[in-house]
Amino acid sequence: MIQVKNLTKNFSSHISLDNVNIEFKKNEYIALMGPNGAGKTTLIRSILGYYHPNSGEVLINGLNPIKDRIKVLEHISFVPQLPPPIKLSLNELMQYIQASSNVNKDLIMYYANEMKLDITANLNKSFFKLSGGMKQKMLIAISLAKKSNIIIYDEPTANLDPKSSPTPSPNISQPLTTHPAKPSRWQLAYDIIMMVAIVLDLLLMGFDALMLSSFMAKIASWLG
Repeated sequence: MIQVKNLTKNFSSHISLDNVNIEFKKNEYIALMGPNGAGKTTLIRSILGYYHPNSGEVLINGLNPIKDRIKVLEHISFVPQLPPPIKLSLNELMQYIQASSNVNKDLIMYYANEMKLDITANLNKSFFKLSGGMKQKMLIAISLAKKSNIIIYDEPTANLDPKSSPTPSPNISQPLTTHPAKPSRWQLAYDIIMMVAIVLDLLLMGFDALMLSSFMAKIASWLG
């Protein structure tokens, strides 16, 4: 489904991605893990067609995400690390999403409710004025309701309250693991260990030998 071939992306003199080759297949659940600056977000944005590579290419179902952007994005749900500054009310936002992307409004509300986000009480409230956690839950609900073949999350729990627990919140993980559309792929990009329970494969980026050893020890400790 997603092919990354000899992908290199530079920002001035900084090499963010250096000749990356990887293929993501249908029904895989992938977590991208690595320290800040490892290139996780750059890889995600390259897959989405936001960045033009210096060399190499990305193909989504055989299509170029830059040249065939509209067709590619029809089959992708994406939740960014930082919520966009949307000024619409939640009701207006859901109506817009329903009209523009044929996403069922009731399904958005269903997934929001599964994550304990009370949309009904906030229908007329601007998305922009919501707390960081409420914004993130709303975007995740929309992404799941879209029933995309590919779902990409860039640190989806970054603004959520972990309640001092190292384990993933069931309010988030349950709708992800029970999504009726059975999406072909999730890419979950993290700097720390989150939601390991729903991930089948890890793609580690930017680790040297010492960092990798420490990281794997943390995973072993977290899993008990």
